[in-house]
Amino acid sequence: MKNITVATIKSIIKNGGATINKCGERVQMKTGYQVSKCDLLIINIEELNKFVLKELLKKLAKRGEYLGVWINEGKVYIDISCRIATKQEAIQKGKELQQLSILRWKDGKCLAIV
Repeated sequence: MKNITVATIKSIIKNGGATINKCGERVQMKTGYQVSKCDLLIINIEELNKFVLKELLKKLAKRGEYLGVWINEGKVYIDISCRIATKQEAIQKGKELQQLSILRWKDGKCLAIV
């Protein structure tokens, strides 16, 4: 597992979140949609550190799973997510999993599920 450093944490905070693979590397995809499969943890931003992320990375069991880290109003939301190729499938999966939104990789925008 690649070392998650203080610089990595600062970068995640600055960018408002990140998607991290099992090796601890930030990923950026060009297409598709990211959908949360399982909520793991909600913490205050001050509690986000490399030890928390390294421990949660151990929960990624299946190929194609990622650690999603999202920051909103001083809170850090961490989940297990997956990439889905089409918008229709991603919205359907998001509804099944009772998610409020999905991430569109093309432009990094969150799309509300209605």
